[in-house]
Amino acid sequence: MKKIFVLSLSAFCFLSSPLFGTEMGNFFVGFKYWYTFWESGALKFFDTQLAQTYNDLGVPISVDSDPGPGFLSGPIFGYQTPDGKLNVSFAPMVFNHSSQKQSITDLSASGETVVSDVDMYRRDFDLAISYSLSDLRSVLPFFEYCKLFVGFKHQVVDLDIDSASYTNGIENFDRSSHMEMNYVAQMPTIGLGIAYPFTQKVVLNVQGGIGLVFLDSEDSHISIDWGDTRSIDPDNSVSYNAEVGLNILPLKKMIVQVGYRYQQWKFSVKNEEDFTQSDNTDDVTHGPSIVVVYAF
Repeated sequence: MKKIFVLSLSAFCFLSSPLFGTEMGNFFVGFKYWYTFWESGALKFFDTQLAQTYNDLGVPISVDSDPGPGFLSGPIFGYQTPDGKLNVSFAPMVFNHSSQKQSITDLSASGETVVSDVDMYRRDFDLAISYSLSDLRSVLPFFEYCKLFVGFKHQVVDLDIDSASYTNGIENFDRSSHMEMNYVAQMPTIGLGIAYPFTQKVVLNVQGGIGLVFLDSEDSHISIDWGDTRSIDPDNSVSYNAEVGLNILPLKKMIVQVGYRYQQWKFSVKNEEDFTQSDNTDDVTHGPSIVVVYAF
C-alpha cells in the first residue's frame, strides 16, 4: 500500500503526470491525450468587437459560434526523488487541433450571411513541480493524502479564419476573406491535490489550482488578408483549473490515468485605439483525458 500511495501522490503535477514509486529515484516518460471542448476567449472577443462595430454603423447583426471538439496531446517527461516527495515534470502538448464554425447574419432583412470556418491551433508547454505534504500528517492526518504543486504554462495560439459571404444562400466569391489571430500567454499556477487509494492498484485523484495569465502584447495581434494588422493590448487575468481522475496499474511500472480536466481564464483587452469596445470573455477548455506513463 505504501508503494501505491507514493505513486498516487506523485500524480499531482500540473498535468497530473503519474509515475511509479520505488526505493530509487525514478525517471518516467509517457504520453497524454486530452479530448477538448475549447471555447476560445479570443474568438468570443472578436465576435463581440465585430457585432459592436456593425451596430455602431447602424447595421444590426447577430454573431453565433459553434465550438467543435478538438484535442491536445504530447509526451511527458519527469523525475521523482528517491523518497517520492518531490516530483518534476515537463509536457510539451504540441500535437493539437480544434475547429469552430462562426455565423454572422445581417438582421436588416438583406439576406446576407457570413460563414467562417475557424481552425484553432494551440501549443501548451507545461512545467510542474509537486511536493508531498505527508510530513504534516502529525498536525492533521489528512495531509497524508495531500500534495502541493506549482506549475508554469507557456501557451501559443493561432486562429485561422476563412470567411465566405452569402446572399439568400448564394455565395459571393468576391467577398471571401482570410484572417489570423495570434497570441502568446504565460500562466503560473499553484494548487493542491488529494489522492485516496481504493485498492493496491486503483487511486482516486482530485486537484485544483489558481494562477495568473499574462499575454505578450508583442506577439498578440490580428492580421487580415489585405495587409491590415491590429495589435492586441491585453490585460492580465486569473486562471482556474480542476481535475478528477483514476490512476490504474495494469502492469509493473506502468500507469494509466483516466480523468476529466477543466480550465478557465478571462481574455481581456484595454486597447481602445484599435477596438471600439473593451470586454472580458471566458476562455474555457474541458474534456476527458488519458495518460500512459512508464517509469524506469
